[in-house]
Amino acid sequence: MAKDLLKKPYHRVVSGTPEDGYFGEAPELPGCYTVGDTLQEALANLEEAMALWLECQILAGDPIPEPMTLVLASPV
Repeated sequence: MAKDLLKKPYHRVVSGTPEDGYFGEAPELPGCYTVGDTLQEALANLEEAMALWLECQILAGDPIPEPMTLVLASPV
């Protein structure tokens, strides 16, 4: 079931640098975050973290948030 939920358009936000490593989070899933030495590793770790987060919610019978609308803007 968690794998099916990952097909929904949940946001994945990754930031960082090659020198310092990368931090990834799923804004709709509180507390779901991870790190990686490379961008690819951070993205793979985030997918795994999201699947585990969703599985825990399902097993606990807790509600699962729906994906939200995210608007990116730059200062003018």
